[in-house]
Amino acid sequence: PNGFSHPLLPQKQLFVYDVEVYVNYFLISFYNGCDFVEFELSDHVNDLAQLKEFLSNQNRVIIGFNNNNYDDLILKYILSSQNITNKAIFFLSKTIIENNYFDDKKLKKRINEIKYKTQFQNNISTIDIFRNFFKKDIRPLSLKELAIRLNHDKIQDLPIPPDQTIDPKQASLIKEYCRNDLLITLKGFHIASTV
Repeated sequence: PNGFSHPLLPQKQLFVYDVEVYVNYFLISFYNGCDFVEFELSDHVNDLAQLKEFLSNQNRVIIGFNNNNYDDLILKYILSSQNITNKAIFFLSKTIIENNYFDDKKLKKRINEIKYKTQFQNNISTIDIFRNFFKKDIRPLSLKELAIRLNHDKIQDLPIPPDQTIDPKQASLIKEYCRNDLLITLKGFHIASTV
């Protein structure tokens, strides 16, 4: 059989997932333990229709690390918006990361609408391994710290700062980085599933 499974989700196709956001580039990657599936949005590529088609399969469950507070918000925003742009995605990403929307009531309302009121199309199911399994730590745990705890063989920082523009050649660096994050997330899911 392809992919990985969990006894509580016997009939589901499980994928770990992660997003990378830049001023002019968006990447969302999925990994089922065998194959990477990637979708991009840039000046050169627009895979959003294919992303929506991929996520239309109600038999899929997507699993992330701290995705309830970041990746899910980005994905909900993209799926619920018409004529989405990289700049809009980047602005949302930066706002979430910097946590700078608390003083702006309008922006705070929009973020909370995305987080709590915007539903995934087709009832996409997500699992956050950080929230469900690793949040018990005294302080928040980053994916990089999880990689170190799991003795992952490749510990790396984001190869290009997120406020820089990405050219088509640099996209492969971002994909490689994201794929490594997916391998770490899958390891974390396996460890968390045995707890």
